[in-house]
This record gives sequence, structure tokens and C-alpha cells, in this order.
Amino acid sequence: MILRSTRRCSAQAVRAPRWKGYQLTSTGSGCKTHTVTDDGFHITSDTPSAAGGTGSAPQPVQLLLASLAGCEQATAHFVAAKLRLSAPIRKIDFDIRAERDEWGSMAPPIQKDPEVASRLQRIWGTATVFTDATEEEVAKVAAAVKVRCPVANMVLASGCKLDVMWSKAKE
Repeated sequence: MILRSTRRCSAQAVRAPRWKGYQLTSTGSGCKTHTVTDDGFHITSDTPSAAGGTGSAPQPVQLLLASLAGCEQATAHFVAAKLRLSAPIRKIDFDIRAERDEWGSMAPPIQKDPEVASRLQRIWGTATVFTDATEEEVAKVAAAVKVRCPVANMVLASGCKLDVMWSKAKE
């Protein structure tokens, strides 16, 4: 651990990075790809036939949204354990939507950069948390997830608006 001096003449601990790596291989033909992760999982993506694909697998953006929900779920599980909630989270139901301006990827001429970004512009939805913990505890988990989830952090850094509303389920 490195100690860094601050203006107030106190020492503040700065942790050295603890890198976690990811690796995969992928091969594709047309709009379809088949990917194998370093731990052996197989993932296929495709686009609808109207977009030049075969429509045989989820679209890449759908997989990104699934990754967001999965990462927020895993992060919530981790955070809830560290916060020692008054009751465990039994499950979280996500309903995630997104939109982008298609001109960002389709605007002619293709040799010129488009006038709008091709990224997702907005992701929104709900995360309904099933737990006997309090609404305040659910709010603390939601706030921590927004800053600790690697996928959410990357989405926000891209300039995409991320507005997933977390709430305790009414059981």
C-alpha cells in the first residue's frame, strides 16, 4: 500500500491496482459471430435478417444490455453482503430498455464520420428487488451498484444516460 500526503498534512492510503483480466476468441461470418470465453462459455450474436444477419441469435446490443443486468445483479449481491442488510436479497427483476439514433451507424456517405454518435444514447428501466430489507437499504444498494458495477461505469463513461430505477418489490 502506498501512502500519499494530502494538503492537510495527513496520510491517505492509495491502493495499488488489482487488475482482473478477461479474454475471449471470436470468429464471424456475415453479421454472425461465435465467441468462446477463457472459461469455456460459448456466446453467439447475430443481427435480424432485415439488417443483413440471419436472426439466429441475440443482437450485440442486446448482449450488452444483458451484460449490464448481469453485472448489476452480481454487484448488488456483493454490495448487499458487505452492507450486511437486515435481510438477504432473494432476487432482482430487471426490465431494461435502450435507444440509439440509427443514423450514427447508417448515415451516408460511409466514408464520412456521422453527425451523431453511434453509441446507445439512453438506457432506462427498472430493477425490482425482492427482499425483506428496508427501502432505505435497497436505496443504499442501488447507489453503490451505480458506481461499483464495471459495466454501468463503462456505459456512463461513454456518455450514455443510464437511468435504472431501483425499488423494493411490493410483496
